Amino acid sequence: SIIDPIDLDSKGYYLLIGVGEFGRPYWLDYRGIPPGSTFPDLNSVAKDVNLMFNVFGADNDLNTGAIASLVNDKATRANIYNRLGRLIDEMESNDYLVIYFSGHGIGGSEYEFDALAIYDDFLGDLELREYIESRFKARGTAINDVTLIIDACHAGSFADGNTRPVEPKAFQRAGYTVIASSRPNQESYVSTDLDLGLLTYHISEGLGANKADLSGNSGNNDGVVTARELYNYVKPLVYSDSGRAQDVYLHQGNGDPVIFKYAH
Repeated sequence: SIIDPIDLDSKGYYLLIGVGEFGRPYWLDYRGIPPGSTFPDLNSVAKDVNLMFNVFGADNDLNTGAIASLVNDKATRANIYNRLGRLIDEMESNDYLVIYFSGHGIGGSEYEFDALAIYDDFLGDLELREYIESRFKARGTAINDVTLIIDACHAGSFADGNTRPVEPKAFQRAGYTVIASSRPNQESYVSTDLDLGLLTYHISEGLGANKADLSGNSGNNDGVVTARELYNYVKPLVYSDSGRAQDVYLHQGNGDPVIFKYAH
């Protein structure tokens, strides 16, 4: 049985991004990209985003302030910044923000920088953090509860605590929680049977089916799923399904935020 003692009055704001198509091969313009690097189309990302939209929008019993999705040619730098800025501007001081990404990522020792491959350019970890912080600063609001869920190769580069020659990993700091599908030097895989990212599929089961909150798995049966409960649930499943090639990573920068409430 599920007990339900927790009543949260804060609202969640969600931005879901999926990029598996590109306007042009812009990575050829960058130094620090290994010769011969390609970013093939990913048909799975639209399904990933749609699944997560349903999980966060329909299955979630937490208060939802707004939920938005940007897929493929809609996921340009300008559109991502515009929609993200609008979500932050709507938030109140105790609300929380969740950013989900499905697609290609770069990082680790293979590359000279850490970034997500969006439709028209790379979106670096540091520039994304700086944009988020500039919008919160303009509102005079501290960053207490921003969660990034990244289903991409090298996703752990966004918050693994290692350093580049100049800057530490952007999201290794208080106020941010990062659930990354893989370590900095690992690829992230898509289930050929389901045509979904492995992390995305297991997150949808952990949240929408409430499996991450069950005491037999990783939770405490209190009706809500925290970042740690979700991580503890998905980590062994992704590791097993990937043939031990993909190790989910968690950075907790400010406690253990609640990101989902089971609708029952």
